Amino acid sequence: MARNLYKLVYVCAVAMLILSCNNKISIDADTKILNEMAPVETSEPLDPSTILYIDASTVFLDAKESHVFKDMKSQMYQYIGTLVFIKGNQFDTTECDRQKQTLFNALENMNSDYNYADIQKAVENICDGNRQGMIISDFEFYKDGKVHDNDPYLSESFKKWLSKGYQIDILTEPYWEKGNQKKRFYMFFTDPSDKAPITNTMISQVKNYLVDSNPNIGECCLFTLKNSDISIQRSKEDNSSSQEIDITVKSINSRSELVSTEASWNDIKEFLMKLDNHNKVIEDENPIPIVDGLKLCDGNNYSIDNIKVRATNVSKLYLSKQEDDDELNDSPFDISDAFDVKINAQNEISIFFNKNIFSAKHLYSSKEGFEGNLIRIDLAVGNSKIEEYDETVFQWGCVQRRRLTGQTATCVSLSIDNVLKDVDIVPDGRTIYTIFLQVPSFK
Repeated sequence: MARNLYKLVYVCAVAMLILSCNNKISIDADTKILNEMAPVETSEPLDPSTILYIDASTVFLDAKESHVFKDMKSQMYQYIGTLVFIKGNQFDTTECDRQKQTLFNALENMNSDYNYADIQKAVENICDGNRQGMIISDFEFYKDGKVHDNDPYLSESFKKWLSKGYQIDILTEPYWEKGNQKKRFYMFFTDPSDKAPITNTMISQVKNYLVDSNPNIGECCLFTLKNSDISIQRSKEDNSSSQEIDITVKSINSRSELVSTEASWNDIKEFLMKLDNHNKVIEDENPIPIVDGLKLCDGNNYSIDNIKVRATNVSKLYLSKQEDDDELNDSPFDISDAFDVKINAQNEISIFFNKNIFSAKHLYSSKEGFEGNLIRIDLAVGNSKIEEYDETVFQWGCVQRRRLTGQTATCVSLSIDNVLKDVDIVPDGRTIYTIFLQVPSFK
C-alpha cells in the first residue's frame, strides 16, 4: 500500500512539473535529430571497380568488329577491374592490370567459338554481389538440354538488384549472325546515386549510335530499369502562403524538410483554414495551404496517379530523442484525417489543414505543458502506372536453327515485364517525402 502511494505521489509530482507554466516542454526542432527520424532510402555504395562478363560465343566474336564495341573498348581499360569470359558453364577470370595492359591483351587474343554461355549464372553473380558490373551477350541461354530464349529467367536477379536501390541500363545493338539479324546487349549494373557510374562513360562513347540521340545514323536503343527515381522536389525556396502568417521552410535532406510557423491557432484558423467560429468555411473564401511549392517528379519506369498522406503527432517521440527520456517515448498517434492533399495539372502538391485538426487527441495543448507540436507528414505513392515502352527492342528473332518455326527470343523483354509488374518493385505505398510540421500548442 505504501509503495503504491509513493508511486502516486511521484506521478503527481511529475504531472505538476509538466503543468507548471514556468516549466513547459518546448519543442524547438533540431534538424539533425529530424534527419535521423526521416525515412531516407539509401543503397549501400557499390565497389567502383567494375567486373565485366563477356559471352565467349559467336556474339562476342562478331562484337569485336562492331563500331559500338570498339568505341566502348577505349574506356574499358580505365574502369574494368576483373574480366570474365563465359565459356559454356566455365568462367575464365582475369584480374586486370592497367600497367600490363591485361584487358587489352585478353580481348585481342580471345578467339574461341563456344556454342553457348551460362549467362544466367553471370547475372546472378552480379546481382547477388555488391560490385558494379557489365555484361556483353545476346542472352541466349541453354540449360538441361533446353533452350530458354522464351523464358523470363532474368527476372529474379533483376528484382534482387533493383530492390537494393540500384539500377540496370540496357543498350541493344542489332547485328547479323549467319544471315539472321539478332540483338547484342550491353547491360550495366550500377548505383543511381553514384555521380560517375560506368554507364555514363560507356554511353557517352556511343551516343551517336543511339536512335533517340541521332535518328539519322542511330541503330542502338538505351533503356533504364529502376524503381528509386520517383521523387518530390521543392519547386520554390520559400513557403509564403499567406501575408498574414509567416511560414518558414528548412531543408533536412533531399527527401525531407521542416515547415514551421509561430502563428496562433486562431490565426491559422482564420487566415489559412478560412473557418468561422463554428468551424465552417467562410463563404467565398478559399483555404490556403500550410505546405506548398512541392513538385511530384515521375520516374523513368513509373508515373504517379495519386499521393497518400499519413500524418502522426510525434511530439513526445521527438522529445524523447532530444532528451533521451524514456518517460516521454509514447507511440505517435495518427492524425492523417486532419490534412487534405491536392495535386494540380503541373504536378505541384499542396497540403491543407482541415477542421479535424481540432478533434480530440490530435494536438498537445499548453495546459499539458507543451510549447508546440511536432507533426510528421509522410507522402507516399498511392497508385502508379508503368510508363509505355517498346518491348520489341529487347527481342530478336529467327536464328537459323529456328528458321522453320519463326519463333522470337523474348527472354529479356519478358524478364523486364515481370520486374516492372512485381509487387515488391512497383512503388505503390512507398514513402517518397517527409515533412516535419512544427506548430503551436493548442489552447
